[in-house]
Amino acid sequence: MGFHPTGRDIIAGATSGGGNTIDAAVHLIAIGAEVVMLLGTLVLTVRLDAQRQLAVSAFIVYAVAIICLIVAAVASGLIAPGVATHVAEAQGSTREMLMAVFTYNGQVNQAFAKLGFARASLAIILWSTAMFRDRFSRALGVYGILMAVIVLAGLGLSRSRFVLHGLGGLVMAGQLAWLIATGLLLRRSALPARSCGRPAPAGPTTGR
Repeated sequence: MGFHPTGRDIIAGATSGGGNTIDAAVHLIAIGAEVVMLLGTLVLTVRLDAQRQLAVSAFIVYAVAIICLIVAAVASGLIAPGVATHVAEAQGSTREMLMAVFTYNGQVNQAFAKLGFARASLAIILWSTAMFRDRFSRALGVYGILMAVIVLAGLGLSRSRFVLHGLGGLVMAGQLAWLIATGLLLRRSALPARSCGRPAPAGPTTGR
């Protein structure tokens, strides 16, 4: 999050000829991480088979959230630097027009980022409810529900820009904490199953 640039940073980078390489790299990494998180939640969905309706519904909602977040990342990390480069090279009315395009792209980023994190919160509520009912982890289930409700309330009431240096960073931290804790619990529950599934070592054979 510390490497995530603001719109002013992107314009300043293009004006100075920096090319905004860090911006593009940060968002490409984020897109890859989002795909990995989606695959990870598929494992959780399978694990919560006893609460299949809740778990599958959560996965579908989360898949939509990931699509929204990828669109937001593309707008901020791939489209914005290109437009900023043209802004830096333009003058007069052309520059003003391109700045309007840059601002519009920022609004697209904001809309899809908020929509994505809101959908992710809904998915976490569904998974957390399934966790609580399935006794996978009642503590994590309660945390997930409370955290997601607070996030939804914050997104609904906040009128400030959704940036990772402010509200966006808190939202991402809360959701990442839930995802990491879930991953650790899944790994821990898988270890006994693996050890139980190991074949017994073959004893010495004797010939007759």
